[in-house]
Amino acid sequence: MKNQKDKPLLIIERKTYEKEFNKAWKDTQEDGGQLFTYVQQISETDFLCLYASEFDDKNNIPLTQQKIISHKDNKKILERGEELKSYKKASNVRKRFSVLRKLASSLNIATVPFTFPSNE
Repeated sequence: MKNQKDKPLLIIERKTYEKEFNKAWKDTQEDGGQLFTYVQQISETDFLCLYASEFDDKNNIPLTQQKIISHKDNKKILERGEELKSYKKASNVRKRFSVLRKLASSLNIATVPFTFPSNE
């Protein structure tokens, strides 16, 4: 998905609801998983999204799962002068995931990767 300036905004990895989604999220939390390999190919993207959905015929409602990870450098945090690294300077999947871990650690965020709430 691209933004209004035709620049990469969001990479979406779609999985089947629950089983594949949960496994992919666990992998993402461990080492970046497949989701971080996509960003290696399109490094200027701002967000990564793991997504799953299905329709609950019994209750007649859609069911969704999603995790969204920011892949944008925060200039204010980087200006602190701490040993934080930049996504922009990360040259491979391992280094990109390391940026996320260090950022989460410096902000005292327990869940790595941290995400926006979903309606799971």
